[in-house]
Amino acid sequence: TRVRSSAASDVYKRQERCNLDPGFHYVIFCGGFHPWTDFDLMLDAFSVVAAEQTDARLLLVGDGPERQRIVRRTENLSLGSKVIMTGLIHERTRVRDYLGAATAALLLYRTDVVTRTSASPVKLNEYLASGRAVVAAEIPGVRALVEDPGAGIIVDGSVSAVAEAVLELLRDPERADAMGVSGRRFAEERLSWRVVVRRTLPLFGIV
Repeated sequence: TRVRSSAASDVYKRQERCNLDPGFHYVIFCGGFHPWTDFDLMLDAFSVVAAEQTDARLLLVGDGPERQRIVRRTENLSLGSKVIMTGLIHERTRVRDYLGAATAALLLYRTDVVTRTSASPVKLNEYLASGRAVVAAEIPGVRALVEDPGAGIIVDGSVSAVAEAVLELLRDPERADAMGVSGRRFAEERLSWRVVVRRTLPLFGIV
């Protein structure tokens, strides 16, 4: 389709800029490696994905205190080179390229942590703006940002549900691309700084 051919071309260009093998299909997490993200769930689910789709790769873009735990989990699951850890990246354009190189982006918070504290929506906003489909575990406020605009799949937080959602998108890249387009449109229309400023100024009597 026209959406796929245009989106696929952009994906390949971004993969090339990131020195990623275009023969693989990538799923990405981008952000700090902190305890409130459920990396156990992420890696366990990806292990199921990788067993069924051998050309799948997991991109972990970032760094943080959970890094060694992630490395150990990756080794225990025998994922090896199927998980690519980039380390901390400061260049925004390179982060953008990594996001754009993937088929889907993962938002998997630990519900036992975020229900007691909170989860910043910034990562989700960035995922939507990148034009990639999102697979997200349900936490307060996420469903409306993902399902309402048709930008991804909400899951119940089980390994099987996450794995199946990822496999659905990898098997149907046209659907994933269409979700990414919807998410990007939603981000432009509802989440951009220009829109946020336009909605906020009247609250202070500024028009």
